[in-house]
Amino acid sequence: MRTGNTAMGDLLRGGGIIMLIMMLSPSSGSKAAEKKRLNKQDIDKLMKSLSNWGRWGEDDQLGALNLITPAKRREASELVKEGVSISLSHNAFKERVFDSPSFEHRMIETGMMPEKKSAADIYSVQYHGFSVTHLDALCHVFYSDKMYNGFSKKEVTDKGAGKLSVINIKNGIFTRGC
Repeated sequence: MRTGNTAMGDLLRGGGIIMLIMMLSPSSGSKAAEKKRLNKQDIDKLMKSLSNWGRWGEDDQLGALNLITPAKRREASELVKEGVSISLSHNAFKERVFDSPSFEHRMIETGMMPEKKSAADIYSVQYHGFSVTHLDALCHVFYSDKMYNGFSKKEVTDKGAGKLSVINIKNGIFTRGC
């Protein structure tokens, strides 16, 4: 269902609905929360009015990323003034930060093992928290036992996501940032 035609509307319909609901819901215990608390009907109405489900076909797994066309990429590339590369990397946190799990690095083969001809290690990271930046795929949030575009939440198993995985954007995202 398509309603409106604003950039903000397209953004929200493309996967930011849950974030909008979280921003509109005042924290519990506040006076504002008592006056403006969203109920299930409010959330259902937002989900329907802002939904992009079916907009790009019943098999679509990109959502609002469909709005980033080759023309939009060319338009964004014309805004480049300097060829500066900006890294988003930082050293891994190896200790817990607030409630965020630490990045784990463990050596499983070392020079201290006489029979080994090389070193080997394991890296492990839990992506949700304050110490790691990541991109949530459309399979990340369920609403009424469904994911974006009506795919069943059962598509997500211990083997990964059968639909709406982050692998769908493996070619990257290139567009204007704001």
